[in-house]
Amino acid sequence: MGAAGIYLGNHRAAKISSDQWLWLKEEFIKIAKGLHSIHTKTITPQTHETLVLMNEKIVDFSKNLGSPSFHRFDTDFFEYYGYVPSDDLTIGIWYMRFYKGYIAQVCFRPRR
Repeated sequence: MGAAGIYLGNHRAAKISSDQWLWLKEEFIKIAKGLHSIHTKTITPQTHETLVLMNEKIVDFSKNLGSPSFHRFDTDFFEYYGYVPSDDLTIGIWYMRFYKGYIAQVCFRPRR
C-alpha cells in the first residue's frame, strides 16, 4: 500500500512510446556525435550509417565492456563509454546512460 492507501502493486513496468523513441533516438545520436567529435577531433561523415539500440543487457556498465577508448563514470547523472579504432577515427561505438537507467548504444560506421 502507498502512503494514501492506494495499492501500488509489486511490479514496475515502463514502456517507451514510438513518439518518445524517435525523439530519444535523435537525442542520443546528437550526444554520441558530440562526444565523438570532442574526443577524436573528427566529424562523423553524413554518409556513415548510424545505428541506435536501447537498454542493452549489460549487467555492470562500468566493468563488463572491456577497455574503452574514452569514458566517464564519476557522476550519477551521465556516464559513457566510447570505442574508436585507431586506424579510422570516423568509426565508433558509444554506450551512454542517464541517471543509471536505460543504456543507449550508438554506432557509426560506413554504409554497407
